[in-house]
Amino acid sequence: MGTLVHDESDCELVPASDRLPTTHYRLFFGTVHWNGSDAKSKKSYAIFLQESDTKDWQKAKNEKQIFFTRPPHILEKDLDAVLRAFDVLKARVTPNVKSM
Repeated sequence: MGTLVHDESDCELVPASDRLPTTHYRLFFGTVHWNGSDAKSKKSYAIFLQESDTKDWQKAKNEKQIFFTRPPHILEKDLDAVLRAFDVLKARVTPNVKSM
């Protein structure tokens, strides 16, 4: 049992059109440990808001650039770009995904 919740394997960043130029939707793919339990670990996709353009998960987390408590509302004008980025991410990680 640990405190690690998100262990990112890959991501895509999509600029958010209605915020600061540094605001991005971070499309996450990796292991999520529900309740901090390795026994309940699942490969998952998630989306976060991020106030930087770094793809470095640890740096963005440590510098509090990823908002874990703010829901990432996707603006209608950003939706197509976010969905395309999810397709790119999924295509890239699919060969690495083991059956769940």
